[in-house]
Amino acid sequence: MHVQRMIIPQHISRVLSRAMRVRGEERIQTVSELVTALFEQHTTHMEHPKGSTQTIPIQHVPRQRTQSRQMPQQTREEEKPKNKTATIIGWTVLVIVLLLSVFLLYELFSGPSDSNNDSSEDKVISSDDADGVDSEVFVYSTTVATPKVTDAESQSEYGYGAIMPNVVGLEYNTVVKQLGEDFTIKAEYYYSDVDDKDVVKEQSIPEGTDFDPSLKNELVLKVCAGPENVSVPDFSGLSKKAYLELLDSYNIKYKVVTDFSSSVSAGYVMATSVNVGNTVNVKNGDVLTVTVSAGLVTTTTTTTKATEPKPDTNTGSSSETTPAPAVVPAE
Repeated sequence: MHVQRMIIPQHISRVLSRAMRVRGEERIQTVSELVTALFEQHTTHMEHPKGSTQTIPIQHVPRQRTQSRQMPQQTREEEKPKNKTATIIGWTVLVIVLLLSVFLLYELFSGPSDSNNDSSEDKVISSDDADGVDSEVFVYSTTVATPKVTDAESQSEYGYGAIMPNVVGLEYNTVVKQLGEDFTIKAEYYYSDVDDKDVVKEQSIPEGTDFDPSLKNELVLKVCAGPENVSVPDFSGLSKKAYLELLDSYNIKYKVVTDFSSSVSAGYVMATSVNVGNTVNVKNGDVLTVTVSAGLVTTTTTTTKATEPKPDTNTGSSSETTPAPAVVPAE
């Protein structure tokens, strides 16, 4: 037996009673059917099976509910637009939240593009010292995605296509070998007793700057030329070629003269205008005179020999002495 509470509307009580019937064919079968029945305005009287016992409750409506039913029709009509506006705002917020969720999920699970990795090309620049022990390596990419620039940045000084690496601290010859095809490289030398010789100190194009290798931009490198005052190296046992190459490595200017030597073979250095160990100022352009042996000095020996008298050849013939004829007595 179903007992209706006084605060529950009659049509809702009837729907719930139907949903809880003992026989399955008489019950409401689906949730959507239950929802539809609950929100449906029932005006017809519910029919009961013949012979069934029903309890008709006496419903006492509270005074407040009676007063709410007597609310003016105009007030109810004013509440309808408010409810409609709230519903629209709620659906709009829900749609925005769903779109943001989808976007975040896409960004989270989408991996990086492989096309940029496949088309990228890296260059490696290494610098070794004279002994081949210490080395410096840096990598820079020559393929860069097309940047999004504004109108003011569209006219780039160096173009686009690659990124300028950092070459400070590398040997000048190494930089020329690796970047000579992408830039027009010029060197500005300076003298220093602290910095290493032939090492790049500054670069005109800053690191990380975009540039176009096909434009052959001018790259000015500030390179250390070594100390200002250089000691004259020892020439003992060195040939002319070997000693001049040594002077070139020290940036010492020189001129060559030749002379004969009593002890140094031809083609070898025998003297310098500045003694070995003393310094010359390469910044001021001091010139070192190098004397090369033209060969050993040769001594001439004079030998005197005794001569025998030669026969007189004025008559053209030799004279002979004949004996006197013998005298025979007469008879």
